[in-house]
Amino acid sequence: MYKDAKKYHYRAGLAVENEAVRSGLLEIRRRMCGCPPCLPPDFNFGRCMVKHVFGSVVSTHCPPKQKPRGALTQTQALVEFSESLVANEVYTDRAAEDQMGVEDPYWLAKLSTRSYQTKEEYFFAGDVTEAGFLVAKVRGQS
Repeated sequence: MYKDAKKYHYRAGLAVENEAVRSGLLEIRRRMCGCPPCLPPDFNFGRCMVKHVFGSVVSTHCPPKQKPRGALTQTQALVEFSESLVANEVYTDRAAEDQMGVEDPYWLAKLSTRSYQTKEEYFFAGDVTEAGFLVAKVRGQS
């Protein structure tokens, strides 16, 4: 947290350099502004057209609870996610369009196993899974 955090209702983490990201550098303002220079993707708060109404942006630091490790590739993120899966826990997954229920577009799945890498290609429920894919056995409820 940072001083008077509850008074500032607009926060933007615009840091791109690793050190600034790790330190939790934030641009904060008491209210959100919708003028063109302040909107994404520019976030040019110095050119705010209504600074007299919303006030100036202030830089502060709010260190993250966990230090970011940098960008992960999709494969690295998938492996990391699969390693976090625990048997007997319930997870949600988006249902295929033709399998959406009346209540919502999600499946609840209770994992029967931890995730593992397939040793060979196999065919299950109309899909071919190649060798080396990350899978987990589930017991689903829609």
